[in-house]
Parts: sequence; C-alpha cells; structure tokens
Amino acid sequence: MFTAQKTFQKRSNLLWPILIVALGMLISGVFIRLYLLQTAKQFADDFYSQNSLILGRGDSYELAYKLNYLSSSVHWVCIKASKGEKVIYESNKSSDCGEGIFQTKQLVSSPNNQSMQIEFTIAIPSMLKIILVIFVLTQSLLIGLFYFIRMKSKQDKMKADLAWQSKINQVAKQVAHDIRSPLSALKLATSFLPDEVVDQKKLLVSVSNRIESIISDLVLKESTSPISEATSQNGYSFILPVVQSIVSEKEVVCAREFPDVEISFTVTQSMDDVGCLISDQELMRVLSNIINNALEAFDSKSQKKKIHILMEQDIDSIVIKVNDNGKGMTSSQIEQVLSVGGSFGKANGKGLGIKHARETIQFAKGELKFSSKVGMGTEVSIILPSVDRPQWLCRSIDLRGKKTIVVLDDDVSVIEAWKTKFRDINKIIQITYFSNPVHFKFDAININETLFIVDHDFNDSSIKGLDFIKNHSLIHSAILCTSYFNDPEVQKGLLSLGSKLLPKHLMATVNIIVDPTIKSEQLNSGFKIVLIDDDDLVHYAWGIGAQNTNVTLDCFYSYDEFKRKSYPINTPLFIDKNLKKECGLKISEKLVEEMGFSRIYLATGERISRHEVPKSIIGIVPDKVFPTTLIEQLREGYHSTFH
Repeated sequence: MFTAQKTFQKRSNLLWPILIVALGMLISGVFIRLYLLQTAKQFADDFYSQNSLILGRGDSYELAYKLNYLSSSVHWVCIKASKGEKVIYESNKSSDCGEGIFQTKQLVSSPNNQSMQIEFTIAIPSMLKIILVIFVLTQSLLIGLFYFIRMKSKQDKMKADLAWQSKINQVAKQVAHDIRSPLSALKLATSFLPDEVVDQKKLLVSVSNRIESIISDLVLKESTSPISEATSQNGYSFILPVVQSIVSEKEVVCAREFPDVEISFTVTQSMDDVGCLISDQELMRVLSNIINNALEAFDSKSQKKKIHILMEQDIDSIVIKVNDNGKGMTSSQIEQVLSVGGSFGKANGKGLGIKHARETIQFAKGELKFSSKVGMGTEVSIILPSVDRPQWLCRSIDLRGKKTIVVLDDDVSVIEAWKTKFRDINKIIQITYFSNPVHFKFDAININETLFIVDHDFNDSSIKGLDFIKNHSLIHSAILCTSYFNDPEVQKGLLSLGSKLLPKHLMATVNIIVDPTIKSEQLNSGFKIVLIDDDDLVHYAWGIGAQNTNVTLDCFYSYDEFKRKSYPINTPLFIDKNLKKECGLKISEKLVEEMGFSRIYLATGERISRHEVPKSIIGIVPDKVFPTTLIEQLREGYHSTFH
C-alpha cells in the first residue's frame, strides 16, 4: 500500500508540469486562433470594400487581375475564384489549403451577384509561428527548471527528514534495547525471591510490566513513523516476547484511547522458546490488526468491554486466541471479512488488516479461524505450525569440562543477574565479568576450559558480539546472550558460525549442567526433594512429612515456576498428574528429554497402572501420601549430579 502511494505521488509530481505546459500551449493556441480569425475577417472585409464594384459587375478578367496583384501578400496561402461552376482564377502557395490551427478559410462574394465567389485560405505569418515555438520552448524550459529546483529541494528535505527520523528510530531502538537488559535482570531476580514475600513479588512484577509498557510505547512510536516500514524476512521468531510486546503496546493504546476496555493475556504453559517462521514485525502487525479490529468494533453502549489474548501449544501447533465480548458477526459476515476484506461495526472500516493477517498466516502454512455469535462476541484463532527449535538456540549452559566463565556485558543489572544465576556454582568455577570486550585479555586463559557469555551490542564499543566470537575463534566456547534474538541478520550470523544464542528473556529459565563428578556438598547442603503440585493442602501435608523425615522439600505450583531454579539432575521429583494448566505426564517427558532428570515419580490420587505412564516416570506415589519409605531408600543411595 505504501509503495502504491509513493508511485502515485511521483506520477502526480511529474503530471503537474506537463499540465502547466499543456495549459500554456492551449492558451497560446486560443489567442493565435482568435488573432487568425480576426486577421482573416479584416483581410476579407478590406478586399471586398476595395473590389465591390468588380464583384457586382461579375467582371472575371478584372477580378483575376486584382487577385494576381495580391500574390505578394503574406497573409493568404490559397486563392480560388469561381463564377458559377467555372473556376476563373486559382493560385496556391501550399498544397494544404484546408482548415487548420494556423490557417482558416474566408469566403468573399457580392450580394448582387452570388455567382461570383472568392475563397481565401489565410495563415498566420511564419514569423509568428517561430515566435510561438520559441515561447512554448521557453515556457517548458522555465517550468522544467522550476520543477527541478522544487523537486531537488523536496528531495534534500526528505533526505534530511529521513536521516533525522533514522537517528530518532535508532535512539528509540537503542533505548528499548538498553531497558530490556535490566528488565531481564529484574525478572530473573524476581524469580529467585522466596515464596514468602508475595507482596514484594507482586510489586516487582508490576514494575516489570510497567517497564515493558514503556518499551512498547517507544517501539510503537518508532514503528508508526510514516517512513518506517517493517521488512518481512524469514527467520525463527520467538512468539512469546512478540505477543507480550504487542499486548503491552495495546494496553498503552487502551489507556489513551479506549479507557473502558480491559485487555488481558494468559499463557497456559511454558512457551519461552517456542517460535515460528513469520518475522517478528509481521507477527506483531498481524496480531495488532486483529486486536485493533476487536477494539474498534465494540458497541459504544457495551458494558465491561473485554479483550483476552490466550496463548497455548498443541502437539503440532501454536495457537494464539483473541477473544472479545463485542457485537459478534454472522457466518456470512465472517466469510466476507476473510475473503474480500469487508468490515462490520466500524465506521468507514475496510477490514484490510484481517485480509492481510490471513494471507500472512497462510503463507506460513498456518490458519486463521473465526468463531462468533451475534451479541456475544468473537474469537479469532491464529494457528501456526510448530517448528523445530533452531540449531543456534542455547537450551542449556553446559559447564562440563569448564573451569572458568567469562561474562562480557556492559549492563550492570545483567551482570548482577548472572551473579545470582551462578550463585550455586561460584565455589567450583571461576567467574569473571567485563563491560567492554576491548578490556578483555586472552593472555592467561585456556579457551578450551572457558565458557564465554557475550552480549551482542556494547554502548562503549563498536565491536559486536558476533564479531568478537568470530575474530577470537570462540565458536564452540561462547554463547551470544542478547535482546536482538529476533534479528534475522544475527540469526544468519549464528548459523554461519555454528555458535549458540541465548535470548536474554530466557536467562531465568535456562538449564545449567556441571560435571557429574562434583559432589552435592559443593553445590548445596542436605538431601532435597521437589514436589510440583497446584494444591496448597498437598504442599502442607508434604511439608509435615519432610520435617518428620529431616529432608528439604521445595514445592512448586507449575513447571514454569520449577524451571527458574537449579537442581541436581538426580534430585527426586514428584509430579501431580493433573495440574490446572499442564499434564504431569508431558512434564515428565520434558524433564527427561530437555533437562536430563532421572528420578521422576508420579504423585496422583487416581488409580493408574504402570503401563499407562511414560518411561520417563520410574514410580508412582498413590493417593499423594508423603512417601516416607521411598524417601529413606533414596537418601541412602543418593548421588548428585547437577543440571
């Protein structure tokens, strides 16, 4: 659409001088024609007044003599005199004796003798033609020069505006990036707070969300610039940060323009690293169009206007649902919206955003579905096919065989977040931190025994993280940890190098793996078990059992909450079969395949046989009763590795 507008504007700019020249030629032609007609009439009148007696007598010879005398006149082109049907005189200076722009015919006859007539073809003088051509050329040249100067001035102004806007956009982008780094650290620090400080946790979450809204506001201002057009490049885009960003953006918009609309967002399970093959800008545009359609179609009389965004994952797809309690649509209206871009319930609505959303999703082999009831609301489902995690995605921080960790990041809050992340291993692995890659020296370091965690963008250095990794041959010894995880160029660079990338929003949940020969006493103290169950009564009962058996019990309500902590991979894990948002059987498979845990038990009140559970589960605790005997057996044979 923007390209078509620019093409039309260019054609319009070119059309104006052409129209001006054409108008000048038309006006000149009209004046010349009027001059010609006036001159021809005057010539005919003069000839008649001088020769009226000859015409009246019908004297052919004398008339021919008079006409021959006119041969020196510059006005006429052709003369033809006739008496009745007989031509008595004819003289032509040109083969063209017809009517034209620069010549006209004038008839002279005697009122007493109509049989004698003279037809003059009169043209404007050649000199006047030359003057006209010179005038038109001069006019065209002047208008062309004026147009060139004007367009040059516009282009210079546009270039200056583009340069200025580019600087503004770059600053907005950099500020957004710089805020995201401490935001990731804040979220990581919040995840390590004990469950007892509920109020403080809520406050920090609220602050995090507010900061995210500020970032979204910056990105919104930059992305809505008329010269900012997002490019769509194929790459792996993390979906959750995109959805969170657009929801935060719409919360800002609602606060400004739709204060009576409540917007909310829910994720049903862990989807931090789930992605798709639609660029983040295209996905944001699609989701934004759908939410805008819901916002603008609300009935002004509606009470408690609500929009809820739900994100969930099936076996082979990712689903993003946008629900509203607005007017709703009929099936025929839905079909029209999807096919030709119509719109209902909006003044002057075109619905082109929904049509674009459908085409974009279909191009990615996905599907856009509408479910609506008139008077009840509409649910729009974006269904995207699941794709394999890219090879460059860092799923865990593997410290086996490593003696040193070097963190290169210029954000103090990120440095502090890494210190918190590595607090359980700083006794066994040396960890150093640098804010500028220029300051780091490789003199006394063994690269093969060192893991480098490198940011991509440094404020005080022109060196990029990818270049640092490439230039120092750290391909298999470094992890790029950045907020530019959805940048296609960064992803291409990682693929070509064969290195790993850790998005900063995954810092809190990434797994840590250390050498299995390290004893548990070097990492933490005491014998520990973990319970994942969403029932407070079960937490309480198991807490009493843990006290009676002198073991440490950590309780979690969900898999997501558990992932934020680090445990030895042979820590006994007890999982409820039916959590509110997740299935315990599926969680057990993730714990084995993705995190390497080896002792997973199913704690359930259901009667279930061994062949009904996956191989990842090695035992069943019936009725969720604290397994005192099993705990004693595990304690006796307990040997720690660490994930």
